Formats: sequence, structure tokens, C-alpha cells
Amino acid sequence: MASILRRGARPNGGVDEAPQPATFTFSDMASQGDAYVRNVRTAASQAVEKANAEADAIRKRAEAEGHAAAEATIAKRLDEQIGQELRTLRPALAQVVAGLEAARGEWQAHWRESAVGLAVAIAEKIVRRELAQDATISETWLTEALELAAGASDITIRLAPSDMEHLRSHAEKLAASMGGIGDARFLADPSIDAGGCRVETRHGSIDQQLTTQLDRVFEELT
Repeated sequence: MASILRRGARPNGGVDEAPQPATFTFSDMASQGDAYVRNVRTAASQAVEKANAEADAIRKRAEAEGHAAAEATIAKRLDEQIGQELRTLRPALAQVVAGLEAARGEWQAHWRESAVGLAVAIAEKIVRRELAQDATISETWLTEALELAAGASDITIRLAPSDMEHLRSHAEKLAASMGGIGDARFLADPSIDAGGCRVETRHGSIDQQLTTQLDRVFEELT
């Protein structure tokens, strides 16, 4: 086996009285070299793994920060876009709300008018039935009209032909008992509803027909 001699060793292999120096074989040196290489490789591998881990951590952190920044940017842009859309839609929304309010008002007015119209129609049927059974209702309406015409001259009283007989006598008695009513003319007018009357003066007319009275009630309620 090859060996390496240190200084002081005899080349002929003789024995020296001084202590013999240690010898190193090539196999020892090779083993030490292999161990050194393995250590270097292990250290290098560990260094590479550490560097890779650090690089991976840095990359992940950068990605996380990038995602956060991107999300923040997207959120900001969305907020700006939504704000712009809201500013654009606000007039349209206000118009829609105004339209709904107007529609609700129209709807309420329609149903109120319909309800009042129905009530007036029911009232008309009831009153017409009462008129056929109670002549004092017509007399009351005529009395109210003449009271309103008191003090006027040139009075014309229009009655339905079917009411001329009994309402005329009532009107004549009433005119005689009321002051300020001059001579009144009585006319049978087919356009006048049965039970009603219309008193005309120079200043205007007083219409006490059932339909006219109900029309006034309807207008007042609606």
C-alpha cells in the first residue's frame, strides 16, 4: 500500500531511536476527502433548500401583497363605478318614485270616484223610490228653491208634467205666504225629472232635480 512519510523517517526502513512519525495512506486521505465533499454537499443542499424556502416565502408574501393590492384596487374601482352608476340612476329613480306616487294618487282618485259614484247611484235609486211614495219630498225641494229665489221678480217655475197639479198648488200657497215673491209662471217641462223642479229668475236658475242634486254631491265628494 502506498504511503507518505513525514520528515525524519528513514528511507531504508531502518529503526530510528526517535519516535516514528505517523504515516498517512492514500485511502485515509480519500476517505477524508469524501467526507469533506459530503459535508460540502450537505451544506450546499441545506443552503439551497433554505434559499428556496426563503424565496418561496418571499414569493408567497409578494403574491399575497399583490393580491391584497389588486383587491384593494378592484374594490376602489368598483366603489367608484357604483357611485357613478348611482349618480346616473338617481334622477331616473327619482322619476320612477314620482311616477309611482302619481300613479298611486291617480289610483286612489279613481277608486274614490268609483266608490262615490256607486254610492250616488245607490242613493238615486233609494230617493226615486221614496219620491214615488212620498210627495212631500218634492214639495220640500220646491220650497227650498222658492226660498232661494225670494226677492227676485219675473220667476218661472218649471215642473214635470206629472207634477204640475199638486206641486203648482203647493207653490202658489207657498208664494202667497212668502213675501218678496212676485207673480210666478208655471211651465210643464218634459225635460224636468219627475219630483224635481227648476226655478228661473233674471239672475239665474235654481235646479232642484234629483240628478242635478246628486251631481253636486258627487262633485263635492270627489
